[in-house]
Amino acid sequence: MLEAAAAAFARDGFNASVKDIARKADVGVGTLYRRFPSKELLIEATYRHEVQLLCEAAPELAASLPPACALKTWMERFMDFMAAKHGMADALRVV
Repeated sequence: MLEAAAAAFARDGFNASVKDIARKADVGVGTLYRRFPSKELLIEATYRHEVQLLCEAAPELAASLPPACALKTWMERFMDFMAAKHGMADALRVV
């Protein structure tokens, strides 16, 4: 659900459709609302999840790649993260 929400908020900002997010996540709208009772809570959870993934990537990359490659790969992920959050900025302001 959070991956589908991240893509939708990055693309459409706060105007992202909860119905579309549920459909892309292959769950019902009721399931989504039981987990996230408001769009604001979904936005917050999505952002926190994206930050967590980025943070978790650092030690994983450091353990599996040479230092320069690990840093380059992490920076590329960070740039993707920032680009996606550009579209999500309006939604984050609401939260």
